[in-house]
Amino acid sequence: MKKKLIVLATLMAIVPSAFAASGPQDIIPVPVKYEIFMEEYFPKVDGSDVRVHLGDKRFLKEINSLNIPEFARNEAYKLAVGKKGIDIFAVSEAGVYRAKTSLGMMMDKDSILTRCVILDYPRFRHRGLMLDISRNFRDKDFILKQLDAMAAVKMSTLHLHLTDDAGWRIQIDAYPELTRKAAWRVGRNFEEWRELGRQYSEEGSPLASGGYLTKADVKEIVEYAAARHIDIIPEIELPGHSGEVLAAYPELACLRHDGGRRISGDLCPGKDKTFEMFERILDEVIEMFPYEYVHIGGDEASKSGWKEGPVGGDEASKSDGKSVRTAATVWKPNILRMWMNCKAIS
Repeated sequence: MKKKLIVLATLMAIVPSAFAASGPQDIIPVPVKYEIFMEEYFPKVDGSDVRVHLGDKRFLKEINSLNIPEFARNEAYKLAVGKKGIDIFAVSEAGVYRAKTSLGMMMDKDSILTRCVILDYPRFRHRGLMLDISRNFRDKDFILKQLDAMAAVKMSTLHLHLTDDAGWRIQIDAYPELTRKAAWRVGRNFEEWRELGRQYSEEGSPLASGGYLTKADVKEIVEYAAARHIDIIPEIELPGHSGEVLAAYPELACLRHDGGRRISGDLCPGKDKTFEMFERILDEVIEMFPYEYVHIGGDEASKSGWKEGPVGGDEASKSDGKSVRTAATVWKPNILRMWMNCKAIS
């Protein structure tokens, strides 16, 4: 009996079976539901056997019966590999794109497909990647490659970290010094910049390392992402992590009572120019990135300048820089005003 089992196992290892063909098990992430049939299908090279059914009534009824969220419904698809071809059912173009991505993944594995029926939809709305191009700058072509990789595994959101102490990485017409002075630094990478004393440079300097995205770059990135049904969340850091802004516009810093050097890398909340600047910056950012969200950071503000120095600007006479609480009182309504302006623009 043991000899027979060994022979059978050996034959199974060397003789091709139906399961040698590519199928739903080769898709990443694994589909919500699928059924495999013990038959093979040889797809046409030119794709002429792929039929798309957008808004099919029976498929709509099936999807509606699942009571899934609207975002999942919009990206849902059914992919059927049958005897006479391949059928794709979807509610929207996003669903068609996800289905074709799954089909492409199966065909990358093998030119022969297993007959199957796949029903799939996302479990999470935000399936994201955060790309920090402040600390280590990455150009447009690099970002486009990341979007291709994201689309291959059906990710939906690119969080683009555009600004931080380590560099300002996006063109802002109203404040050109941000990219002339704050997009360049001494050191080939983030670690080297830190080791060399966090020195900024200027565009064109022999020691300058870095770069930034132009508005033309952003336009191409946004269009490329849209074709892959990926949204982008741009992040502009404030009030902390803003050393690069203060390198370009030092007048936005909190100073000591004697008018000496700035105390921290935080923006000064008591200066109207701080909020005027970021309202104008956000106007341009929102125009470049036509999405639901803009990220404004808000993390890790040391607030040391708010404690030790005058708040400054129009609010200084009211607060005398007495406390962090006073500075926060100035900060909150101004942030609210900026948010309301963003809502009006969007």
